[in-house]
Amino acid sequence: MRVSVDTGRCVGAAQCSRVEPELFDQDDDEGVVLLLTPHPPASLQAGARTAADICPVRAITIEEPTAGFESASSGPGHHPTSDSHVHCQ
Repeated sequence: MRVSVDTGRCVGAAQCSRVEPELFDQDDDEGVVLLLTPHPPASLQAGARTAADICPVRAITIEEPTAGFESASSGPGHHPTSDSHVHCQ
């Protein structure tokens, strides 16, 4: 899994950091999301998906590896239950 955030789109609602504080934080000066790691361990991946789902402005992007292509360098993949990327924040 690869997570990215669009800080230009973020409105500072902080839903992501409430859902998964080990992955998301907020910039103290501007109040926008800070991504703590773009490749979260398995233990944080469900929280990353939830944060993306509840983001009011869809500033979080989740890229899932396609079956058989586990490398992040293989490009964007698809969520196992969807053909689209998840955006939020």
